[in-house]
Amino acid sequence: MHFYRIWQSLRDGDKIPYRHQLSLRHIKSLASWLVILEVPEPGKLRVKVSGSSVDAVFGRSLSKVNLKEVTAPEASKAIVAFHEALMTHPCGGYAHDVMTMDNGKRLDARYLMLPLRNRDGDHTMCASLWDAVAEGFTAPPVDHRTRMTHSELQYACHLDVGFGLPPFPAFESYLKSKKFPDDY
Repeated sequence: MHFYRIWQSLRDGDKIPYRHQLSLRHIKSLASWLVILEVPEPGKLRVKVSGSSVDAVFGRSLSKVNLKEVTAPEASKAIVAFHEALMTHPCGGYAHDVMTMDNGKRLDARYLMLPLRNRDGDHTMCASLWDAVAEGFTAPPVDHRTRMTHSELQYACHLDVGFGLPPFPAFESYLKSKKFPDDY
């Protein structure tokens, strides 16, 4: 909740904060698990900045990486669709999943994602704070493209931060393909 309170304090009235407002001064204790994502063009999700704890899990810096490069192909489309909806319609997001990595680590992660505006004022970015536990050995990545494979998606939803909720059919389609119980 600390992250959400910081984000709310940076809002100017009902506007989403700018990325540059989320400075180290505000998030110093959270920075190692923070990831800033952006959608530079439809269908592409890029890591703008990644914290040191997140990078350690992947065994490399994720900054400037297209998320598709480190995501299993079957989950990639859904992840991009979820974040695109979050950024084009200003809302928050929450997800909890367990991933198995090519480098041998297992990551149990929960994410709170909040929208940000870029310097032009467009809603094309979000800040994602991870609460994660990584287990297992680390083998050096063969191709320096350590990938994550979603083995268990526990929960995902968009959160209304004052602007309503977006439709996200590509993500709903992905969830249905995973055959979750009807009450999910």
